[in-house]
Amino acid sequence: MTMMLSAAALSAGPEIAASAGKAWPSDVTTFRLAAATLGAPRRVLSSFIRCMLVNITLGQVVATVIPLAEVIAGTRPADAEAMRAAVARQAMLTKPPASLGRLEELSVQIAGIQGTELPVVRGKRIIVAAGDHGVVTRGVTAYPQEVTAQMVMNFLSGGAAINVLARLAGVELVIVDAGVATPLPEHADLRVLGMGRGTGDITAGPAMTRSQAEACVAFGVGLALDAAESGADAIGTGDMGIGNTTASSAITSALTGRPPRETTGRGTGRTDAELEAKAAVVEEALAVNQPNGDDPLDVLSKVGGFEIGVLAGVVLGGAYTRRVVVIDGFI
Repeated sequence: MTMMLSAAALSAGPEIAASAGKAWPSDVTTFRLAAATLGAPRRVLSSFIRCMLVNITLGQVVATVIPLAEVIAGTRPADAEAMRAAVARQAMLTKPPASLGRLEELSVQIAGIQGTELPVVRGKRIIVAAGDHGVVTRGVTAYPQEVTAQMVMNFLSGGAAINVLARLAGVELVIVDAGVATPLPEHADLRVLGMGRGTGDITAGPAMTRSQAEACVAFGVGLALDAAESGADAIGTGDMGIGNTTASSAITSALTGRPPRETTGRGTGRTDAELEAKAAVVEEALAVNQPNGDDPLDVLSKVGGFEIGVLAGVVLGGAYTRRVVVIDGFI
């Protein structure tokens, strides 16, 4: 599993975060959305000013009106002094310089996130958000949409690979129904946003309304705040959604300006011809919706996904609370 620490990049400040979101290549779509949000113009942020962040208590969702601008303004740069102290401490240890490779770099990065030369990661939580995508009707994936719900139930029963990895690593797992098309039974361990029965087909119109996009991001911020308040020093993001790499490719093109044939991957078991067809679908979605790359919410609402919005909010909330955010994959 390929992982990177995104919270440090986010906490490097709006200008750096925005450039990180615009750079090509970049690793994760939700990080781009979150980074672009931090760097969005004030006129774009006006829609954020009064937004609902979500507190999770005993499985109930309680909405509290809090300025999301506070989250953005409160995302501070990495602590440069702590990072310098961590580097100096590394030089004093009884070992060859840089002999631990990337681990040493990560320790310094985490020092900057936490604001101490001796960072500690104790509590850990992975937030897996699931949502469906209307664009699957265009044949962009080899799997039926019902697989999303089946995998959510597998997560909840403890039978998926992420469950095994989380148990071995002592990581708490949170499963979120952001907008699964197939109705799911009630479950005590399922956090339900339920924004819709999947997004709209992005080749025919927008994925969702702007207010739905705002609600998804706000819900994700709330999940991150809940994780931090519960003692998580590190928050991981995960996704489940048949067809969501198509939405991610469209988001990436919208935010970076790169053509769909560069931002689109073939997916599992797809041929060269199917890859070409998928890239053409992404191109069509962009032409139909004309997302504004300078307005992250516009991009999310037009070509995104419910689960992608939630995870972008998780990254924002993690940056705000100075938690390490670990991201995996393209979504």
